[in-house]
Amino acid sequence: MAHSNADPSLADASSTAAVDRVLSHERLLWSLVLATLVLDVLLTAVGRRLGLAEGNPLVADLLARFGIGALAALKVGIFVLAVGLRRVVPPRYVSFVPLALAVPWSLAVLANVVTIAVVV
Repeated sequence: MAHSNADPSLADASSTAAVDRVLSHERLLWSLVLATLVLDVLLTAVGRRLGLAEGNPLVADLLARFGIGALAALKVGIFVLAVGLRRVVPPRYVSFVPLALAVPWSLAVLANVVTIAVVV
């Protein structure tokens, strides 16, 4: 086993700097949130027309009862809630709010694209 003389505080500083760089792009993160919101709704509509099933049981129930507008309303509601939450989060952490939406919604869009590509 090798012994490392690396200063652990350097690794912590490097990690902190990386997180700070990502979080310094709050406007870009909000843009990504809006883009993924629209893409997820559109791709879900396409997937439904192709006969694909919604994987999220809550959303599947909403879609069955109220149609694609329910998904759009849900997403917009979550977006509005996140914007409100951003106003009460300490300034240092405000970028975590759009990041918390951008990451899972981006993954959902990616999953939708892959699923649709396999079917088509």
